[in-house]
Amino acid sequence: MVENKGLEDKVRTVIRPVFTKFEDEELIENISQRIIRKALFVNSLENNYFPMSEIVENFYQELEQDLIFFKQTLLQNQQRISDILRTTSLEDEKYKIMKKVAEWLLIKDAQKYYTRFGLQKPLFALEAITSFSSIRKIIEERETEIGIAIGPEGFMYASIFELYDFPLRNVHIDEYCTTEDRPYKELDDLSIIRGKNIILIEDDVRTGKTLEKACSQIKRHSPKSISLYLGHPERMQNLPNIPKEFRKVYTTPDILSDAQIKSEIDKALEMLKKKYPIFKEKKD
Repeated sequence: MVENKGLEDKVRTVIRPVFTKFEDEELIENISQRIIRKALFVNSLENNYFPMSEIVENFYQELEQDLIFFKQTLLQNQQRISDILRTTSLEDEKYKIMKKVAEWLLIKDAQKYYTRFGLQKPLFALEAITSFSSIRKIIEERETEIGIAIGPEGFMYASIFELYDFPLRNVHIDEYCTTEDRPYKELDDLSIIRGKNIILIEDDVRTGKTLEKACSQIKRHSPKSISLYLGHPERMQNLPNIPKEFRKVYTTPDILSDAQIKSEIDKALEMLKKKYPIFKEKKD
């Protein structure tokens, strides 16, 4: 939609023709300022590598959709536009943008994690920011020393643990196998877990059969204790079917407040910035 040079002027040249039929100059100027400032913020995002290039392009497309929305709504109900501008601040819109940035980068990390094991159909965390929040608390608690991701579903959350340089090992259990004895494969050397407090990383619990299989196999390596992390929200869990072997069970909450989400976005971006350039470097 716009380029870096003379960004504000370029945005105005796009905006003004769209709103030429409307007489409320103050309202048009407020709309213009909102779109310009949003465009400036999007333009501050780094877009010289994938996936940020894809993310930023999507935001520019959203700006174009904003123009269409404002024009159509002005034709029907100008008061609604005034209400939107009054109740939704630019800061709110920036947080929505950064939430999407964090979610996209977390998803891309999960994709990369899957490719290590030749999996063709990666799965993604249902609510990446909420999952990040629950994993962050586990890391900060410091009660576990090594994670074992149960693939394929657990891999979508292991990549978040990895952001914190948390030691990980991986196993695979075929959850879709119809036989009673589900195939189990250790993808890494698990001898390191001997005498350690470990945590199994899985998406959910339904029958509990996968967790039973994982526990029985992993116990052969003599860990000190085994805890469990479930990445899907609590509403999707059949918690009574969790085997009794676990020292502690960590779940992901169904919902966070707006204030909590904003706080977790900030914390997620703080970690992601160590791995990915998110904003362009400011030139002197």
